[in-house]
Amino acid sequence: MEFFASWVFRCRVWVYLKMNYPELEAPSKVVKKGFEAEKKFEEFLRLVGVKYVKQPKGKIELENFSVVGKADFLTEKCVIEVKNSSRNFPIEWIAQLNLYMKIFDVEKGILVKFHGDGVKMKSFEFDKELYEKSLEYFSWFLENKPDFPKGCSAKLCSFRHVCLNMGKR
Repeated sequence: MEFFASWVFRCRVWVYLKMNYPELEAPSKVVKKGFEAEKKFEEFLRLVGVKYVKQPKGKIELENFSVVGKADFLTEKCVIEVKNSSRNFPIEWIAQLNLYMKIFDVEKGILVKFHGDGVKMKSFEFDKELYEKSLEYFSWFLENKPDFPKGCSAKLCSFRHVCLNMGKR
């Protein structure tokens, strides 16, 4: 079984649906905004002359599953993940970046957050404890199935329509 690093600590119903019923996913405006932020940051990297690889693919093979992913940018020394959001570096972003650090065998990661005209960057060192908690999160899916909610309060969720319909039953 394969899990994507970007799924770490997301809503368990969302991950379950993404794994088992990806065809039910509705288009998301969030993805488009993310690509726009990545383009802006790539322009910055070019301007300052940083050598990088864009969206390198990687994988961690574990005993019962694997974790795969595409970091936004990889330099010689770090992984860079770009987000377009007003959120203030939530744990799921940090855990995703941490998984990329493990996948690409680097000790440093940088989260870049675009919101409106502002940009914030924050660097992180690899966190073994967070890595282990991330693997525990994915391991849960090997033996469990989430309970579906009686509705959905996540306005930007790409599976919101599924949860809303489940709540009508």
